[in-house]
Amino acid sequence: MTRVLFVSFFLSVLVAGVCAAENFETRYGDTPVWEVGAAVNTSQGMPGNRRGCEKMIQAEGLWAMLNPAKKLSPDFEAAWSKADTTEKDADTLLNKVVEDSPLLKKGRANDMLLVNTTSRDRWGICFIGKIPKTDKSLAMYKNNIGNVLPIQAVPDPTGETCSLYADFSFGEKPGPVSALGMMSLSLDAAAEIPVVPSSLDIDAETGEMGNDLFRLVIDKRTGAVKSLQLANTDHEFVDTENGEQGLNASRIHSGHPVTLTVVASGPLVASMFIETAGLKRQITIFTDSERIRIENVFDNTMIPKLKRPRFSFSFNIPDGKWFFDSPNAQALLHEFLPYRYAVYAGEKTGVNWITVDSNRVIRLDDTLYCTAVDDQQSYSEYWIWPYAASFNNSIAQRFARQVHQPLVRIDGMTTANSPAKWLQLENDENIVVSSVKPARDGSGALFVRLFNPTPYPLSTAFRLPPPYQKIYRSTPQEDRLEELREVPLAPWEIVQVRME
Repeated sequence: MTRVLFVSFFLSVLVAGVCAAENFETRYGDTPVWEVGAAVNTSQGMPGNRRGCEKMIQAEGLWAMLNPAKKLSPDFEAAWSKADTTEKDADTLLNKVVEDSPLLKKGRANDMLLVNTTSRDRWGICFIGKIPKTDKSLAMYKNNIGNVLPIQAVPDPTGETCSLYADFSFGEKPGPVSALGMMSLSLDAAAEIPVVPSSLDIDAETGEMGNDLFRLVIDKRTGAVKSLQLANTDHEFVDTENGEQGLNASRIHSGHPVTLTVVASGPLVASMFIETAGLKRQITIFTDSERIRIENVFDNTMIPKLKRPRFSFSFNIPDGKWFFDSPNAQALLHEFLPYRYAVYAGEKTGVNWITVDSNRVIRLDDTLYCTAVDDQQSYSEYWIWPYAASFNNSIAQRFARQVHQPLVRIDGMTTANSPAKWLQLENDENIVVSSVKPARDGSGALFVRLFNPTPYPLSTAFRLPPPYQKIYRSTPQEDRLEELREVPLAPWEIVQVRME
C-alpha cells in the first residue's frame, strides 16, 4: 500500500511539473535557459553551447535586419534543435545571412561592417572580434558619416590571434553603433596616427594596472589579482583575508614561477600577459571604464588526472548578497551553471562578474570557484566590472549581453544605406530586447521578444522601421493576438510581439 501511494504521489508531481512547463511555454515560448527557469535538451537551453547559442541569437537578428522580406532558412530551426550546436555552426549561419542579403555589397579588402544586435547603443571602446596575429597595433578607420576613429589590435594569450578594440567616442563627430543598427568602416591609410588621450598605466615590475577610474595589482607569486580599488573610494574589492586566492586564482598551477609581460600599453586598452607552467593568463583594461577582461589558456596535459582547471574569485563586499543569472542557482544551493552573469552587491558597492564560457560554479560565502564543464576545454574568459553604487539588475543585464553578444564584424563588406537606428523603443532605459527574428512562415513579419529585468511594472512603445506599421501580441507559435499601441510588461515578464 505504501508503495502504491508513493508511486501515485510521484506520478502526480511529475504530471503537475509537465503541465506547469507546458503552461510556461504557452505563455513565454522557447526562451533561453535564463528566461525559462528550466534547462531543455536543445542548444538554446544548454550552457555548454553558450558561445554558439549567443551567436545563433545574433544571426537571427542579423537576418531580420538584412533579409527582412525573406523566409528564415530552415537551417536555423535545425541548429536550435541540436544538443551540440557549436560556435562553428553559428558562424556558418552568420555567413549564410551575409551571402543572402540584398542590402550588402562587396567592399574593399580593408572595409568592415559592424552590426549591433542588442537593444543598447554601443559607445566608447568596444571589442569587435579577432583577426590573425599582426604587428600593426593601431590603425585609423573612417566611418560612414566621415568620422575617423582608432582601432587597436592586442595579441591574445594563444599567440595566434589579436583582439580588436574600436573607440566610438573618439573624433570630431563621435557616434555609437546604434542599437539594432550598423556602421560601415574603411581603413584610412593616409590618416596620421594622432595622439589619443589615455590615462592607462601598466607596469610588469610591480604588477600594477589602472586608469583614472580604478587600479588593480597582480600578485607576482601567484599570477592572481590581489588588489582592486576604485579611484573614488578606498574600498578593497578583493577579499584579502581569504588565504592567498585573490581574483582569477588557480591552485592547480600554484607553486610555479610567474612571468609578467606587458603586451599592450594603450592608447585604448592595456594588457598584461601572465605566464606560469601550463597556464597563460591575460588581463586587459580600458582607458574609458572600470571593465576588466580576463582570459585563461591552460594545457590540459599538465593537469593531474580526474581534475579540471578551477579559477577562484574572492570578493570583498560588505553586507553583500549574490544575484545569479541562473534558474537553478538557489535550487542547487552552492553548485550551479550560470547562464551569463552573477552580481555580488551591497548597499554601496558591488561587482558584476561574467563568464563567457561554460563553467560549473561553486559559491562559498564571498568566493566563486569556476570549473570547466568540458574535459577538452582549454580556454576560459571572464569580465569584471566593480562599482560604487546600489545594485541595478538592468545594468547587469546590459553589460552581460554586450559581452556575450559583441558587435558583429563583417569583413570586406559595406552597405549603401546603414540605418542609424533600425528599431527603436521608447522608455527603453530598463527594458531589454532579448531577440529579434523573422516569422517562420515567410510572411515578412518580425517577432521581437522583450524582457523586463526589474521588480517593477514597465511599458514601452515602438518606433517602427518601414515597411512595418502595426504591432500585435504574439504566442510562441507565432499566432497573432490583439493589436498593441503600447506594450505593458509585468515585473520579470517576457512578452513577444509581432510586427507587420
